[in-house]
Amino acid sequence: MTRITPIGCGLFLTLLAGSVCAADLQVEVRGVRNAQGKIMIGLFDSAADFPTKMVQGLALDAAAPGVTGMFTGLPNGDFAVAVYQDENGNGKLDKNLVGVPTEPYGFSRDAMGRMGPPRFADAKLKVDGTSQTIVIHLR
Repeated sequence: MTRITPIGCGLFLTLLAGSVCAADLQVEVRGVRNAQGKIMIGLFDSAADFPTKMVQGLALDAAAPGVTGMFTGLPNGDFAVAVYQDENGNGKLDKNLVGVPTEPYGFSRDAMGRMGPPRFADAKLKVDGTSQTIVIHLR
């Protein structure tokens, strides 16, 4: 006969709870003006890393008027999303001489920054174990 110890049972329940709390985040990107290049979607989980060091990323073929991407199995927590259309396929958001983006971009909650990207706090959304859909408008 196999005995399950309280520690083993607790570990099992912790692992089970972790998988139950996983959620999906669907990102609808609207305002794609042409079918050139890729729509790059980055998911960030901290203010320190936003918007430079993503935890997950998606590259979708651009299609007007919009595209949809999905992040799956996310743990509970705060996240922010940054999007840009890499129209020329060089793998980066192009900017002019003074640092203003020349390719379309956007952030979760349609947050806007002053003289740069918005703060993580302005773009963050809470993942709480339920799947959700957000819409980001490119500008």
